[in-house]
Amino acid sequence: MTPNPSIETIVPTAIVSMKVCTAFQIRIADTAEYLLITNCSKENGELDLEKMKLINKQIETDTIVDPWVSHYETMLIFLKEFEELAKQEGYIVPADQ
Repeated sequence: MTPNPSIETIVPTAIVSMKVCTAFQIRIADTAEYLLITNCSKENGELDLEKMKLINKQIETDTIVDPWVSHYETMLIFLKEFEELAKQEGYIVPADQ
């Protein structure tokens, strides 16, 4: 079978450097928060802390049951990496600045 030259894919082993602004990081954080609120809220609108603990346990033990948790985890990984790189590059300041 001849590969279709009009279709391109990213090499599976690629590690790509990318510049990301804080505004995009905030959008990812908001999306992660939305997933958490949507899936871990009680009927009265309060967050179900026990359910949140179970979600964190699924992530920590790599025993993800709920499909949305995998997407939530992906966002957390991105946010942690963004934070680490921002710290390395001197962009972390006390919250009151």
